[in-house]
Amino acid sequence: MPNSSIPTGEYLIRNVRQGNLAFVEDNNERTPLTANYSTSSFYERWNVISLGNGYYNILNVGSNTYANTGNRAKVGDGVEGVHGKPQQFDISETRVSGQYTIMTTDTRLYWTMLDNQIKTPITLSDVPTDPRSWWIFERRR
Repeated sequence: MPNSSIPTGEYLIRNVRQGNLAFVEDNNERTPLTANYSTSSFYERWNVISLGNGYYNILNVGSNTYANTGNRAKVGDGVEGVHGKPQQFDISETRVSGQYTIMTTDTRLYWTMLDNQIKTPITLSDVPTDPRSWWIFERRR
């Protein structure tokens, strides 16, 4: 499997299968990450921060909240925006160059977008080979 890392920077995070972006609607605590089309909103932009240990924090530009699943998340649990509580994620390239999985480091579950409808929640899956669990990081700056 390829092993290309993502440099720290600002990105749009687009689901490979559904084509929609990871989005957080507001800056309230525990707002779910959902699917959205491109609106040029700061709420669809993410600072992906390499921690130097092979893991990343993912911080929403518009809401200033970190993507977070809580401790020991289970299949089907959602990803939420949380203030001041960064969570480490493992971002690994799939067998397709430029396409990545985003995995929790404790329970080894993957961000997934099950549907292409707007506001579909981003949840966790245990299937890393499904393109609904693959993401493209589009560099903003």
